[in-house]
Amino acid sequence: MSRLLSRRHFVLSGLTAAAIPLLAACSAPAPAAPTAAPQPIPTSGGPAAAPAKPTEAPKPAAAATAPPTAALAPTTAPVVVATPASSTRVLNVAMDADPVSFDCHVQTNFSSAQGSEHFYESLTAFDDKLTVVPGLAASWEQGSDGLSWTFHLDPNAKFHDGSDVTAEDVKWTTDRLLSPEIKSSWAQNWYSSVKGAVVVDKKTVRIELKNAWPIGPGVYASLRGATMYPQDADKKFNIKTEAIGTGAYKLKEFVPADRVVYERNPNYRNKEFPKNEGIFGKIMLDEDARIAAVRSGTVDFAQLSPEGAQKLAGIKGYQILAGPRAWNTNVSFNYEMIKKSVFGAGVLTGFVPSSFSDWAVPDTELKQILKRDVDQAKDLLAKAGFPNGKGIPTLKLHTSSAPYPDFLSNAIVMQQNLKDVGVDTEIVQMEWGAYVALASRYEHDLGFSAATFFPDPDLYLWPPSHSTTLNASKGYRHYDQETLDKLLVTLRTDATQTRDQRRDLARKIDTMLMDDPPNLNFYNGAFVEAVSDRVKGYVQSFTGRRPNLRNVTLT
Repeated sequence: MSRLLSRRHFVLSGLTAAAIPLLAACSAPAPAAPTAAPQPIPTSGGPAAAPAKPTEAPKPAAAATAPPTAALAPTTAPVVVATPASSTRVLNVAMDADPVSFDCHVQTNFSSAQGSEHFYESLTAFDDKLTVVPGLAASWEQGSDGLSWTFHLDPNAKFHDGSDVTAEDVKWTTDRLLSPEIKSSWAQNWYSSVKGAVVVDKKTVRIELKNAWPIGPGVYASLRGATMYPQDADKKFNIKTEAIGTGAYKLKEFVPADRVVYERNPNYRNKEFPKNEGIFGKIMLDEDARIAAVRSGTVDFAQLSPEGAQKLAGIKGYQILAGPRAWNTNVSFNYEMIKKSVFGAGVLTGFVPSSFSDWAVPDTELKQILKRDVDQAKDLLAKAGFPNGKGIPTLKLHTSSAPYPDFLSNAIVMQQNLKDVGVDTEIVQMEWGAYVALASRYEHDLGFSAATFFPDPDLYLWPPSHSTTLNASKGYRHYDQETLDKLLVTLRTDATQTRDQRRDLARKIDTMLMDDPPNLNFYNGAFVEAVSDRVKGYVQSFTGRRPNLRNVTLT
């Protein structure tokens, strides 16, 4: 690709000075203090002694940046108030996104993990402070050569059908994840170091590796691509819409685009959980519907945009919580369709979220990297044969305002600013499930999405940019791909690095990507929720999920 029209310089030309505070500086109303402050992401191992020294946990920034509230289009969707569960011990949750499918090996949308986290588990888990703790594995250790992780399964772990969790289940799950028939993007990215699983005995499984993978236990704890299924699950039930899991709740009912109903698992191995009878999740993509549900008092939880929270300012019976969240809003693009006019760095965050503390590129450096020069960009366009954008076709900017109203406001801002350099766009609003399917097939021109919680900086950097990933197969190539690949491999596999060495290397890679990026990062957002006063014991999670719901009691 010609460096005459660099992604970085071209896109920065399209972002006006007004867009920077508009996209990044809008804040939520002053929140009430959460039960406990959300804690940082660790990448440490479990309680078993492990030869490899774990990476020290990064700490989130003191103040999170909230999503934008500008230029929101009026909604015409009908306001539907959730029908609450009748039991006073059942949590009523206004779900802001449709899970779409519970097949964790195929689905990459964050809403799938949000929907399945209460009935599915992995080998490891995160506690409220996001330390890696036992999940289905009671303990684990790394091989002396660094090329394996051995997990010892909890002897009391059972599936919801009463069968024991065995090493054969873990092997089947791993084989399915890595199967070429599944074509899992997780296998190509997060789990690219995994060679396979070997059954040691009924309750012991060894994960064999292609290279050292010191972050392995933390990756499993993320639950992304890491759900442990019973052997032959895809023959026993519809793996997309049904579930036989191991979690504190059972999946009672899933009606796509309407509701997800969870019931208490009375045989859960930890008898302390859950502390309530279940969860009734009403899928409410339209934020006005969620706001109406809060005002009517029919829901206990509702995720909101900052603008939505402002509409509920002063409401009685609820707290408005806002905490740091691993959420980088970004624009992806089809490389084949736009290979002569692609986009680059974003605003106020690099690829590693700014709330990832000192792992992220410092703000002072970001401000220098993200300097804007419209005249230079127009000059680059002219030199590339597109004076004032002439010759560049109108690009379709696909987005979904439900469940993410900020995506639409971002699209409007981007459309207005790209027009400044002669690039025309058409905003195409879609239903969320349809957008996920379109983007998964790479059939979009431009599309708004977000990078959610990843348990290590490596996972924000490798998947979009390494030459072996799905992104590369669809057309992305950095102008110095050879050097980039070497740095990415070092960050991922070199267990001899100190924490500071890994941090500095992650920043170097992040800076390289911002100079020739696979997608445009706009901002790092906040986690804003309305939580009923009858809810006790809830702790917000930096992951953007709600793993703590099993610990909640209701008054």
